[in-house]
Amino acid sequence: MGSRRKAPVTPPRRPASPPAAAGTAVGGTKRAGLIRVGVAAGIVVVAVLIAWANTWHAPFVLDDQGTIVDNATLRDVSSGAWMAPPATAGETVSGRPVLNLSFALNHAVGGLTVRGYHLTNTLIHACAALLVLGVVRRTLRRGGREDAGVADAAAMGRAEIAAMLVALAWALHPLQTAAVTYVSQRAESLAGLFYLGTLYAYIRASEAETRAGRRWWAVASVAACSLGVGTKEILVTAPVVAVLWDRTFAAGSLRAVFERRRGLVLALFATWLPLAALVWGNQGRGGSAGWGSEISAWAYLLTQGEAIVRYLGLTIWPRYQVFDYGTPLVAGWGQVWPQVLLLAGVFAASVVSWRRHPVAAFLGLTFFMLLAPSSSVVPVATQTIAEHRFYLALLIPLLAGGTVLWRVWPRRGGWPVVGLGLAAALVGASGVATWQRNAVYGSAVTLWRDTAEKRPDNARAHHNLGIALVAAGEPEAAMTAFARAIEIRPEHAFAHFSLGALLARRGEPEAAAGHFEAALAADPDYADARVNLGVVLAQLGRPEQAVTEYRRVLEADPTAQDARLNLGSALIDAGRAEEAIPLLETVVAARPGMALAHFHLGRARARMGRGEAAERAFGEATRLDPMLGPAWLARGNLLAERGQLRPAEDAYRRTVAVAPEMAGAYFGLGNIVASRREIPAATELFEQALRLDPKHVGALANLGNCQLMLGRLAEAVATYDRALQLDPGNRDVRENRELAAAMLRR
Repeated sequence: MGSRRKAPVTPPRRPASPPAAAGTAVGGTKRAGLIRVGVAAGIVVVAVLIAWANTWHAPFVLDDQGTIVDNATLRDVSSGAWMAPPATAGETVSGRPVLNLSFALNHAVGGLTVRGYHLTNTLIHACAALLVLGVVRRTLRRGGREDAGVADAAAMGRAEIAAMLVALAWALHPLQTAAVTYVSQRAESLAGLFYLGTLYAYIRASEAETRAGRRWWAVASVAACSLGVGTKEILVTAPVVAVLWDRTFAAGSLRAVFERRRGLVLALFATWLPLAALVWGNQGRGGSAGWGSEISAWAYLLTQGEAIVRYLGLTIWPRYQVFDYGTPLVAGWGQVWPQVLLLAGVFAASVVSWRRHPVAAFLGLTFFMLLAPSSSVVPVATQTIAEHRFYLALLIPLLAGGTVLWRVWPRRGGWPVVGLGLAAALVGASGVATWQRNAVYGSAVTLWRDTAEKRPDNARAHHNLGIALVAAGEPEAAMTAFARAIEIRPEHAFAHFSLGALLARRGEPEAAAGHFEAALAADPDYADARVNLGVVLAQLGRPEQAVTEYRRVLEADPTAQDARLNLGSALIDAGRAEEAIPLLETVVAARPGMALAHFHLGRARARMGRGEAAERAFGEATRLDPMLGPAWLARGNLLAERGQLRPAEDAYRRTVAVAPEMAGAYFGLGNIVASRREIPAATELFEQALRLDPKHVGALANLGNCQLMLGRLAEAVATYDRALQLDPGNRDVRENRELAAAMLRR
C-alpha cells in the first residue's frame, strides 16, 4: 500500500474575533481617542491661562482709549453696541459691529474694570487654540477612519500628540501677546477665532456621515464666517482657504469640491456681500486705511516685505518684539530687495507645487492669504508694521514643522521620546518667554519705555511714554520724552500740546503758548490746543487774543461749552462783562452742575454791579464744589465791598482752608483784621500774602501801613519802595512813603 501524502496545514494568521469583541475594541478605541483629546484640550487651556495670568491688571493703552474708554456706544448693549462708532472716527471698532458688541458685553458686566477685558481676550485665545488643535488633528488623520482598528490606533495617537504640540506652540508663542494682551486687538484674536471656527466646521461638514450632520456643520461654518466679517476684514479669505483645504486633503480637485459641497462653498462666498457693505460704509476707516490714505500702495507693499520677513524671524527668535512700530516706510526697492525676492520665491514655489505637492502648496498659499488683507497693497496708515497681524499666519510655519514631524516620526525606537521631550522643552521655553513679554504690559510706563528704547525714532512711542510718565507723577521725565518726540517729528501736534500743557502747569505761560501755537500750525482743527492757547493768553494779560481763539473754536463746534465758558471768562478780563453774561448763562443752562460756570457768571454780574445776583452765583458755585477756592475768594471780596465784614471773613477763611496758596485770601483777611485795629495779626497776614505773591501791590501797600502804625519806619519805607517799583503811579503809596520817610528823619 502506498502511503498517502498529507497537505501541509498553514496556521491562521490571527484568530477571528467574534463580532461582540470587535465592537468592543472599536468602542474602546473611540473612548481612548476622546480621552486623549480631552486631556490635550485641558493642557492647552491651562497653559494659556497660566501664560496670560500676569496680564489681567495691565492698563488700557493706545487705541483702548477710543475703542473702550471713550466709546459711548458700549453703554447700550441692546442697540447702540451694534452701531459702533462712525467710520470717520477711525477707531478699531469702527465698522466692526461684532467686535464692538463684545466690548459692550464686557462693559455691561464690569464697566471699565480692565480685568474683565483681559480675561475675555485670554479665553478667546484659548478657544482659538482648541480650534487649532481640532483642525490640525483632523487634517493629520485624513485618509484613516476612527474605526480602522487597532492597526491605526498608533497613527491616531501620533496625530493627536502632534496636533497638541502645534496648538501649544501657536498659543504660547510670544508673538501672540500683541493680539491678546493689547485689549483693542481683540479684533485680531476674535476674528482669528471665527476664521478657525469657519475652517473647523467646514472640515466636520466634509467628514459627516449623515445628511443632518453635514447640514448642521455647514450652518456652523457659515455662521462663524458671518460673525467674522463683522469682526475684522481678514475673513475675506476664509472661504478661499476652506476650498483650498478641501481640494488638498479631502476632495482632491477643485471640480470635486464644487461637485460635493457646492451649496456650502457658495454660502461661504456669499458672506462677502455683508463684508462689502461694511467696508463700503466704513469709508476707509476714517482715512486711516485703504487706497485713499496718505500712504501709496507701492510704498506700503515694499514695507510689508520687510515686515513679513521680520515676523518670520520673530517666529524663530522672538527676542526684540515691539509694541508699536509707528509708521515707518521703506524708501525704495533697493532697501528690501532680498526680503521681497525671498517672499516672491516662496510664493512661486507654492504655485509650482500645486499639482505634485498639494500640501506644500496649501501651506504656502494659505500663508499669503492670511496676510493679504493687511500686509499687501492695502495701506494701513496708522501702523505700517504690527505684530498682531501675524496672529493666524504664525500657524503656517508651525504647521510646516508639525507636518515634517508627522512624516518622519518613526513607529519604533527611542527617537519619539527624545523628539517629544525636545518639543515640550521648546513649548515650555516659549511659554516662559510669553510670560516675560506679558510683564512688559504691566504698566504704561514699562510698555512705552520698552517701545521707545527698541524704536528710538518712533515719535509716537516717545509721546505716549511722556503721557504715561505724567500719569505716574514724573513731569520732568515726561517733558524730556515730549521734547524727544518733537525732535523726531517737529510737526507732532500732540507732543507740542502735551509739552505746552506741562509748561502751563509749571507756570511758564509764554513757553506754553509757543507750543500750543506749534500744535495749531500742524493741525489747525486741534480744538483742545486752541482752548489751552486761549487760557495761557489770558494768563499773559492778552484777553482779546484769547477771545479770538475761543471764538474760532465755537465757529468750528457751536456745542463746545468749555470754549464758551472760557470765552466768557476772557470777555470779563477784557472788560466786556456785559457780553459775557448771556454766554455764561447758556453754559449754566446746558450744564447746571458745573461749578466753574456759576463762578464766572458771578464774576460777570459783579462787574456789572449786580451784587445780589453775583452772590447767588458764587453761593451756587461753592455749594456744587466746596473746594473751589476762587469762588470762596470772589464771594469774600464781594461781601467785603458791600461792608458785610463778618460773612466776608468767613468766606476768606474758607478760601484759606481749601486753597491755602491763594494770596488774595490772606490779603482780604488782613484788611478785615486791620479794620479791627489788630495790626500785628494783620501784618502777619499781609506778609503771608506776599510770600505767595511777591508782586501783590495791595499787600505791599497795606503791609507798609501796618509797619508805619507799629513804628517800624525803615521797614515801612522799604516796603513802600517795593510797591512803587511795581506801581510807580500809586499816589497813596507815594504819600505814605513820604510820611514814613519824614518821620524817620525826625
